[in-house]
Amino acid sequence: MREPKRSTQVFLISFCVTLVTLGTVFVLLLLIWLPLTREQEKELPAAQPLVATEEEALSLLFISCPTISDPPNFLAIFSYEPQRKQFSTVLLSPYLLCTSLERTDTLAGHYAYGGILGLRRAVAELTGIETDRYLRTDQEGLCTIIDSCGGVACTITSSFSIGEEQFYPGEQQLSGRKLYALLTQPDTDGLPDLTAQTEWVERMLPSSIDSIKHSYDSFFSMLFSSCETTVTRYDITLRQSYFTGGTFTVCDPIAIDGEHHADIMAVYPDESALSAAKKLLSSE
Repeated sequence: MREPKRSTQVFLISFCVTLVTLGTVFVLLLLIWLPLTREQEKELPAAQPLVATEEEALSLLFISCPTISDPPNFLAIFSYEPQRKQFSTVLLSPYLLCTSLERTDTLAGHYAYGGILGLRRAVAELTGIETDRYLRTDQEGLCTIIDSCGGVACTITSSFSIGEEQFYPGEQQLSGRKLYALLTQPDTDGLPDLTAQTEWVERMLPSSIDSIKHSYDSFFSMLFSSCETTVTRYDITLRQSYFTGGTFTVCDPIAIDGEHHADIMAVYPDESALSAAKKLLSSE
């Protein structure tokens, strides 16, 4: 019987040694990896009980445009802070100038250039606050939201019109369409009137929040069906007991406006208003 050549023997020995070495390394890796995996699984949020806590704050960038393809004509940050028992609102002119990613433009310009992501980055650069979620809607969506909150009661002293909306004297409950016209009516520079927006939002907030408390599920079902948003059902469920049953302060809204330059359709932010907004939104 012919014996194997020496080269064949060397190959077989090397092959066996390689298999043994690889097997040893594989076993060692398993011994190291499995305990680490078990530790990571313990730390995963999904493994924790879904229990709401007082620390679960939530901030929302609210974006309203006449149509989705138009620049925003109403921008606001809503912040709910259960730990401080506070609901805060900051209104922003869409034409505030700021620099984001080395690009200086208005908030409306950042939106046109980079979409919602570009706008969120610019708002974060301007305010120092990175909002947790966003909600974008159009004219019809904002009117629906206002109507679902019951509109707002007011007394009008004289007749006037804004576009197709007619206003008559007397005490009345303004519908979503009428309030939308008042919120989005431009000032003498042709820019959104932040003073008027602040006044109307301040009137709306207490009654709107009270209305949401009493129709929590139906309100958010409407919101999910008529708006584009990154707010989740879990966000809503998590905070329901605190929002509907707790007592918290509804802060007066703060507007970040500034020096208007109608020739370039831009607003230089007022530093005092910016500082006040940052203080209001700060979690400290």
